[in-house]
Amino acid sequence: MNKKSYDVIVVGGGPSGSTAAYYLSRNKKLNILILDRCNFPRHKSCGGLLNHLKELKSFENYNLIKNELKTQPSNTIKFYWDTKEAFSRTYKALFNQVDRIEFDNLLIKEALKKPNVSFKKFNVSKIEEEKEGFILYDGKDQIKGKYLVGADGCYSNISKFLGNKRRDKKEYALCVEHELICDKKDLSTHIFYFYKKEIGYSWLIPSIKGYYCGLGIVGDSKKDILKYLDDFLKHCKKINLIPNKYRIKRTFGAPDPISIAKNYATDKIVLCGDALGTVKQATG
Repeated sequence: MNKKSYDVIVVGGGPSGSTAAYYLSRNKKLNILILDRCNFPRHKSCGGLLNHLKELKSFENYNLIKNELKTQPSNTIKFYWDTKEAFSRTYKALFNQVDRIEFDNLLIKEALKKPNVSFKKFNVSKIEEEKEGFILYDGKDQIKGKYLVGADGCYSNISKFLGNKRRDKKEYALCVEHELICDKKDLSTHIFYFYKKEIGYSWLIPSIKGYYCGLGIVGDSKKDILKYLDDFLKHCKKINLIPNKYRIKRTFGAPDPISIAKNYATDKIVLCGDALGTVKQATG
């Protein structure tokens, strides 16, 4: 049993959780623990697009890793309505595609360089509130903390503890994606809205080693989402966006929240990232 008590426990070690821990560490009196159900580096289902925004450059921890981070720039975006091209535009700088294994690992490493931040693999299954804070359980162990940061994704246990219901099918997009290894024909980002008349969108994003080809659908779909993904991949090949020869390295999926949690903060708990629902609706 872990009898040590922490000032702040950050549940979830992705970008929002590791960034929260990084900035909290400025208060050297705080003892901060990051919990995650996985050890790092680990894969995260995501297209991996970083916007070229002033807000991104304002994050100190991002500036510390950006020169080490491998990226694939994409400065042209093309929009489609179902399968028909509707609009395109080129910018001086638009997106950088990153590998989430590398990106997330670099960010959490920066947080863990701080002497008052530590990490533990721990899958939170139960939370109890007590006078001095909270007790978190994983079925075998328990950890105490005075304050909680919920950065544990779309199906956040911290969000559930705050009284939020599990998001229903209209409050998230179910997303699936192929990682393609191949030569690149085009460095544009392609976004297909309402592909096959489904509510959601599909994407083809250039990566360092090829492309990320994926789609997300809100609510019930007319057929299995993986069949839509394979159909979309064939369509990209048909209209000459990808080469004839490619290898699917892996296929993965995840829920993508499209609603903000109703209860997101108390005087001792705050949600962030996917647990809160802060996904950019235009790009996912």
